[in-house]
Amino acid sequence: MRSPFPRKTIRPKLTAMPRQQSEATAYLRVYQLVVEKQRLQQELQTIESRRQQICQRLDVLDKDIAEAEDVARQLRTNTPSNQQTPALAEGARSQLQKDAANPPENNFETVVLEY
Repeated sequence: MRSPFPRKTIRPKLTAMPRQQSEATAYLRVYQLVVEKQRLQQELQTIESRRQQICQRLDVLDKDIAEAEDVARQLRTNTPSNQQTPALAEGARSQLQKDAANPPENNFETVVLEY
């Protein structure tokens, strides 16, 4: 699935006023670039780790799907016909009707608890 927004390049942070050129500003710039590089490397490692997790989960899902399809295929080939299902349903329905016609006796015992 793609993001609805196009990817943009990561731009460096800009300051309102340019600094005067000196050795300190040069080292500051080097430091900022090194920090950004480390941050991006860490982000890349995190993304790679997440990618591996997703790939592993996809492999597990593929195996589960294949097993479920095999079970469905076996059940389809092992079922002799669909004629037994209505007969079982009729038997269960008649048993429910008999149970409804003859309700069980109510043998309740009363227990009183006082607080």
